[in-house]
Amino acid sequence: SEAAIGLRGDSAIDHVLLKGLSELGGHLGAGQVLAGDADGLPDLAQLKEIAAALHQLNTDGHLRATHSLGEGGIAAGLATMAFGNGIGFEESGSDLCLFRERYGAFLLETPPEAPIATALPSAQRIGSTTSAATINLPGATLSLCDLRASWTAPLEDIYPTQAPSAHPE
Repeated sequence: SEAAIGLRGDSAIDHVLLKGLSELGGHLGAGQVLAGDADGLPDLAQLKEIAAALHQLNTDGHLRATHSLGEGGIAAGLATMAFGNGIGFEESGSDLCLFRERYGAFLLETPPEAPIATALPSAQRIGSTTSAATINLPGATLSLCDLRASWTAPLEDIYPTQAPSAHPE
């Protein structure tokens, strides 16, 4: 399973970000894709600014979880974050394409009062975490259990996750 990589609150690991969605009532936002130059290479100065803003938000306790996006876009990032702790998501009617490649962008879970608009002006709120184990989009409610089964099924024969017990009871 996609387990969290750390627990918040312990002084030794106070600023570790969790991989899965961590708390109900959190807001989720996504930043825009990094600008590219004429050769299609990312703007590294912009990436440094985003990294510094994320570091400050985390240091100030405003990030609950984060996920770097890529080929699968927001949809893949959201699914893997939701799988981690079985916390659902409800979209707030954003106009972002969920499946667009988003290299250099991040999906952030924050408390509602986090100053995201100030720290990351290009970020857009896309929804909130929920207690239901579903992803709710306009016109569709997707079960996390069904999504996880679809996600893992293609590779089950190659990388089994449910091996038979060597000592059945």
